[in-house]
Amino acid sequence: MPQQADVQSLDYLTKMTMGWTYAALVPFFNLLVIVAGFFSISIEVFIRHSFGERYFGIFRYLIGGLFLSLFVLGGQLIGWLNTAAVDSWFGQAQGWLTITVLQLIYWSYLIVGLVHLSLSWYRRNFTDSPWHSWSFGVSWFNFLVGRKFFVWTVTDWMLYRFVEPMFFFALAILAAIPMPGVSLFLFLVGMILFTKNNYLYLQARGKVLDLLDAQIEASFVEQATSGDDKRKTAGFSMVRSPARVDWNNDGIPDILQTSSQDDNAIDTTSTTMEREKNV
Repeated sequence: MPQQADVQSLDYLTKMTMGWTYAALVPFFNLLVIVAGFFSISIEVFIRHSFGERYFGIFRYLIGGLFLSLFVLGGQLIGWLNTAAVDSWFGQAQGWLTITVLQLIYWSYLIVGLVHLSLSWYRRNFTDSPWHSWSFGVSWFNFLVGRKFFVWTVTDWMLYRFVEPMFFFALAILAAIPMPGVSLFLFLVGMILFTKNNYLYLQARGKVLDLLDAQIEASFVEQATSGDDKRKTAGFSMVRSPARVDWNNDGIPDILQTSSQDDNAIDTTSTTMEREKNV
């Protein structure tokens, strides 16, 4: 997956070299992200609980059901065509199973989605438990957190980035022969979850890295501007500042003394303005 800096560099380069193309593609890409979110919510209700109010509300519930119904309708059409075109009992069984399981998924979504909405409404109105309105839920695989597999210890984000998509990939493989239409559905769900969850992870990690970088810059800005080795400034470097000369021989470099004088001038001005305001 691309890092945030790579995405920003590509974003800038695209704006500079293909401005009109960029302007046309950005809304299209944003639309794809929204559509993927509506499609993924139709399956997230089965593997998570405790959604935030704004992440899974009535609107997303209805739109998710609409997108799922369109896919189910297409899968049923393929199943009916498969049943009509194939004379063997196995081919007809494949078509019948595909139609039945897709219908089961659709109606299960409607029921389970209503349960999630009801629980969210109850939490808001009858409990004092705070919950983030944009929370994308708690995975039912949460029991794996803290367990060690080979050299990796499972974390919360690993569930969403890898475990959930791999779960649907495994189901897709199992359903490939008896229900090819359902297998395609599960594979697409796994791909959408993998892409979306990793995108959210990179966004969240980018915000944390911005805070950490700001702390490093604040801590080492003096050494960096003085030209110290990056190994002493946590990798942070800046254009070296001009030499600081103590022109009046008072022991304080003039550039710092000027800054101190400016601060005193600001304090004096603020005091004068406050006195005039009181008068």
